[in-house]
Amino acid sequence: MTRADQICDGNLPRGERKVTNWINTACYVDPADFTFGNAGKNSLEGPGAVTSDMSLRKVFGITERTNLEFRFELFNAFNHPAFAQPDPFEDDGEGSFGVITSTTVPSRQLQFGLKLNF
Repeated sequence: MTRADQICDGNLPRGERKVTNWINTACYVDPADFTFGNAGKNSLEGPGAVTSDMSLRKVFGITERTNLEFRFELFNAFNHPAFAQPDPFEDDGEGSFGVITSTTVPSRQLQFGLKLNF
C-alpha cells in the first residue's frame, strides 16, 4: 500500500461535506516513483457518531417476595445515521476515494423484556 502525497488540507468545510464526497480528493496525488508519500496518519476529520439509547421500566408487585419487571428499550432511538469513515485509498478507482459507503451503528432497534423475580 502506497501513501499518497498531500498537497493541501484535505478537510472540506462542514457545509460542503456529503456522503458521496467527504474529503477534498484533489489534495492527494500519487507520490513520485520509489518514494513514500507525505500524507500523515489521522490528518482528516471523519463524521461524528451521535446516538441516543433510552429505556423505560415498570415493576409490578405480585406478592410480598415476587414481582414482575417490564422493560422497553430503544437503541438509536431517533434513528440518526452514524456514518463510517470514508474510503481512504486513492487507488480504489474513480468514484470510491473519499466516499462513505456504510454506517457504524444499526438503525433504530426496539426491545421488550419481562422478568419474574421470586
